[in-house]
Amino acid sequence: MFRRSSGLTAGRAIPFALLLALACSDGSGPGDGGNSTTGTIGGTVSAAGAGVSGATIALAGGATGERTTTGSGAYQFADLAPGAYTVTITLPEGFSLAQGEPAAKAATVTAGQTATVDWSAVADDNGGVTVVTAAGTSFTPQNVTIAVGETVRWVVNNGTHTVTPDNPGQTGAWTGTGQLSGGQQFEHTFTTAGTFDYHCIPHQSLGMTGTVTVQ
Repeated sequence: MFRRSSGLTAGRAIPFALLLALACSDGSGPGDGGNSTTGTIGGTVSAAGAGVSGATIALAGGATGERTTTGSGAYQFADLAPGAYTVTITLPEGFSLAQGEPAAKAATVTAGQTATVDWSAVADDNGGVTVVTAAGTSFTPQNVTIAVGETVRWVVNNGTHTVTPDNPGQTGAWTGTGQLSGGQQFEHTFTTAGTFDYHCIPHQSLGMTGTVTVQ
């Protein structure tokens, strides 16, 4: 009787040990982020609901670095040790921070989490000059409306792009720019009302297009 009872007890101890091991390991598997020891800072820069590309975001604190916002205005710093950081923005030409927006913002990184830091910007009033930035695969803003006699200035923040009219023979259109690289710019004064569609030759298939409406 003693041997039989002992055998039943031993048989029950094995699954109990397995259950105990599973309980101890619950929540720490590689798929659920339990082993994550770093975090992320990310966000967007926008103006009038559109992403601002070509903004420089500088990181300081437990790590340093710089990122340039994408065509959608997004940026990200990944694999950061937990702790306090500061992110500082430098906007591209033609944009200023919205009223009340500080250039430098604090962010606290937590393991396995993303700290979101966004900025709101406004397009500058340049005395009748509307600035469009070209970066990544986007013109920002993509669509602008101006008055007859005003000017649009395209500024290339990164990459190589063209500002090519869809219809160069259209009255009031320009003939094209050729390739422009980082820092270069092109401007055109519109003396005729109309709708002027344009594109970047290298990135047209990726949706890099824009429209100037002159009223």
